[in-house]
Parts: sequence; C-alpha cells; structure tokens
Amino acid sequence: MYKNTKEKGITLVVLVITIILLLILAGLTISYITGGGLIDKTQVAMNEYENADKKQQDIIDEINEKNKEEIDLEPVYSEEGAEDNIAPAELFEYEIINDGAVASSYMQNLPTKTARILGIKPEYCNSSGYNFIKDETDYYLEDTNYEIIYNGEKIQDILVIPYKVEIDGEMYTITEADLSIISRSDKYEAAYGASYPKVMKIVYPNTIKKMNIRNLEDGVDSPSQPMDIILSKNLSNIPDYAFYACCLRNIEIPDTVTTIGKGAFDNWYERYQIKEIIIPKSVKYIGNSSFNNWNEDQTIYFECSEEESKNWAQNWKGSWCEANIVWNYNSDETTE
Repeated sequence: MYKNTKEKGITLVVLVITIILLLILAGLTISYITGGGLIDKTQVAMNEYENADKKQQDIIDEINEKNKEEIDLEPVYSEEGAEDNIAPAELFEYEIINDGAVASSYMQNLPTKTARILGIKPEYCNSSGYNFIKDETDYYLEDTNYEIIYNGEKIQDILVIPYKVEIDGEMYTITEADLSIISRSDKYEAAYGASYPKVMKIVYPNTIKKMNIRNLEDGVDSPSQPMDIILSKNLSNIPDYAFYACCLRNIEIPDTVTTIGKGAFDNWYERYQIKEIIIPKSVKYIGNSSFNNWNEDQTIYFECSEEESKNWAQNWKGSWCEANIVWNYNSDETTE
C-alpha cells in the first residue's frame, strides 16, 4: 500500500515552526517583563496602594484623636470627681423637651433626645417631705432650709445633677434645669422660698444650656448654709432671681452666658459670702436689681466697658448696691 510520507514531513515542520515561534514569544515576553520594567511598575503600583492605604488610616486616626481631645477638653462635669458622685436619677422630676436629634457636636456621644429637670421630688426633702403653711399673701415652707434624704442617708456635701436619664425605656440628655430646687411641676405645687437645700456644693453638668425659674432662694428665717455653685460650661443664661437671697460662697460665670436676669444675684438678707464675681464679656444684657444689696466689701469685675452697659436695664445694679465696680477687667493681665 502507498504511504503518504509527505504529510508526515509537513506536520513535523509545522510542529518545529510552532515551537520556534513559542520560544521567540516567550523570549520577547521575558525580555519585556525584565527589560521593559513591568515588574518594577507592578512594585511601584503596589507601593503606591500601600502608601495611600496608610495615609487614609493616618487621616482616620487623626480624626479619632481630635474627637477624643475635644471630649477630653470638655468633660461632662467641670468639677473633678463629680462623675463618681452623680445624684440618683429618681430624686428628680423630669420633662421631655424633644424626641429628635440634638444639633450639637458636643452631644455626639450622648443621647440625642433631650429632657429638662424640674427639681427634686418633695418626698426626698426631709424625712416626710415638706409642709405648706399659708399666710395672707403667699405660700411658704415650715422648713425651707431642707435636707435631701435618699435611702435613709443625707445628701449634704455635694449634689451632682445628672446629665442623662432613662424615661420610659429611652435615654435622654439633660439640657435644661428648672431647679427650684424642689420641683415646681404641675404634679407638685411648690412654695415660694422653697429652694435652698442643705448642701455645700451643687454641680451642674456641661450638657445644660438653659436654666429656668428661680433656683436657690433661701427661706427668711432658716439658717444659712454656705454654698459653692459649679455652672455648666455651655450655659446661655442666668435666669431671674437665680441666686436670690441664698448663702452664695463661690461661683464662676462661664463665657457662654449672654443674659443675666433681674435679681439674679440679689444679696437680700446679706447672706452672700462671696467677695467678688467676674462677669464675662459674652454677657450682653443684665436685668434690674441683679446686684442689689452688694456691700462695699464686695467687688464686681466686668470684662466689658462701661459704655456697653448702656444696653442693660437702667437699674441693673439695684437701689442698694454699694459694691466696687471694675470695668474692662482682664484676668490675664491681673495674673501677670
């Protein structure tokens, strides 16, 4: 039989040519990879990716560190150790302000819903609450210089106001305080002059931005208890009669306060032990008789000029204010 040797020859030639071509292509590829810089380019790309990833992580770390520093700079309480002595939440009567988000960078790590404190519940004032005695003109208390008693123990050294509270299973940040200090809500009818607890210091959290109603008025015939007040560093106002006739020993007004209400620092009955007070430049208005009954041994330092006081109430000092008045006060220059 005839055998086709010619086809075998052609097939062998094609195979050899294919192998040669593959070798040429392999050589070219290797030459391009090594000589053309593909490996180097790949390494450069990998390095750039790693650098970009590291840079992104550095930015994230910087933001986190900045947030941490901001929180450290503005703690919940200005008084050292106050967070370890927060008064029991159930001492107070509360009212919800809103259930929405709070537009404040400071509140980022706190509940977004907000509430106000209406005051201490009467059942925690003295052993049996307080008693009303009615005269011809007003209601007042038999014992206005009351004690706060919780679980049989007196709260008398320091009263630290809570900065958050749980209401009906939801957490709320306390942003307002109606501290009478006894509650004046509809649930409890409190009396005039029912505001002075036997505590040596009251500390407000820095979450509080607004205070309402008269706060710490003492009873006329009750004994005086020297008291230090630590206000919120974010407070916007000092309300009317805030510290009227109480035995104020020490207070610092934050530079966020813009208004001081009428009679706010009226030293009625001359119970104040405080010798001086600094009014920051942020204060744009002061009401009538705010510093009534201050004597010649006391000094009021204003960071603003006397010219700026023309926008205040006409009788902002009060009819019986004999305190020394210092304008354009600069604490830094005084320190130096």
